[in-house]
Amino acid sequence: MKLQESRLGKEHRNTLTAVENLATLYKELGRYGEAERLYRYVLNTYERAYGKDDLDIAEAANKLAMLYRAQGRYAEAERLYLRAIKIKKSGVFKDLPPYEIFGNLALLYQDQGRDHEAEQFYRRAIDEQERNFDKDDPVAVWLASDPDRLTRMSNLANFLTEQGRFAESERLFGHALEAQERILGKDHPDTLVTVNNLAMLYWEQHRLTEAGPLLQRALKGHERVVGKDHPTTLTFLCNLAVLYLDQDRIAEAEPLARRALEAGEKTLGKDHPDTLLGANTLAGVYRLQGRRADAEALQKRVVAGLERKLGADHPDAISSTANLAKLYFAQSDWDRATQFWQRSTSAVVKRTLRGARDPRSTGARRSEAEKWSLDFSRLVKATYRLGPEGSVMDPARIDQAFQAAQWALSSEAAKSVAQMAARGAKGIQNSPC
Repeated sequence: MKLQESRLGKEHRNTLTAVENLATLYKELGRYGEAERLYRYVLNTYERAYGKDDLDIAEAANKLAMLYRAQGRYAEAERLYLRAIKIKKSGVFKDLPPYEIFGNLALLYQDQGRDHEAEQFYRRAIDEQERNFDKDDPVAVWLASDPDRLTRMSNLANFLTEQGRFAESERLFGHALEAQERILGKDHPDTLVTVNNLAMLYWEQHRLTEAGPLLQRALKGHERVVGKDHPTTLTFLCNLAVLYLDQDRIAEAEPLARRALEAGEKTLGKDHPDTLLGANTLAGVYRLQGRRADAEALQKRVVAGLERKLGADHPDAISSTANLAKLYFAQSDWDRATQFWQRSTSAVVKRTLRGARDPRSTGARRSEAEKWSLDFSRLVKATYRLGPEGSVMDPARIDQAFQAAQWALSSEAAKSVAQMAARGAKGIQNSPC
């Protein structure tokens, strides 16, 4: 990079591309502060040297937005994505929609629980690519097998899994996976991500005997192709460990969870979200082994780290907070169980209501509310256990607990909470670490 600066100058496009690549490396390593500094430098330099509507600014804004999304800085990310789309639409290629940015914006909206908008942009990222060309056009033939388009299709399928639209999801996964295996190969990293996500679909449907072999394939393939310490490999490790926990195969789950945590700490750092998800998995192992002190220490670290990095209403932060409440409930610590379930259920309500503001999305948050339905009933139980233990029952706390329960049972976004609770819903995330 220094060599390019001296030969080409600090404002040359090739120099800025090199700086951007370094920023991306820092982002992958979880060094978000250094990554942001470099991304902002690139964006500001493009604006100063080439004008605010230069096409390269759209890509710089897109990459900075991806960093902000990873940090849970959703409003800042959205502004940058929308700016990038505006620049792309007014530039030389204005007749070719910015499919990649559409797909990234869809992921952002999915994170926020804005499901109507997420699906809209997922569909635009895939369908408009087909509509722009006649099916016999050579460009259309190429686009049909575009690896990035197949990744966006897999992401849409993953979104539909979260929505509980399993038939649509499985159909899309099947199409994407067949094309990826044929075009990229069975062991390509993108193919293996789709394999993992298809396994998560089977998991949500309680098809564990089908999910297991797929998770093992994804893990072994990724280890072989990109290495045992790659961040995505660590996610696959966690997924397989949690599947084993779901099957009461605790002895097999522990070494996977421990390895995911240790590799994450070494490769990404102790506070990286992926590392913390590994810690969340190992804490679950400890809880099931009855090692409550070890589980509590690790789970508290996870909750604090994820809330700091991603925000309290990020799905991973909600899950870890609920896990801590579950641990306290098992210890008959009703006060702290109530405290942490109040935090998790409040975050669920916040996400769900945010996603339901668009009247067209009525009912769209049903699957997420269902996933967390047990936490609403557990909150009520923990609150009422305070009395028999001799503690003074706080009327405001009881009122809050039952407002949450009432919301869960009456909201259009959570009609089947009671049925789900009766069935003992697992509430597993697509990244369940």
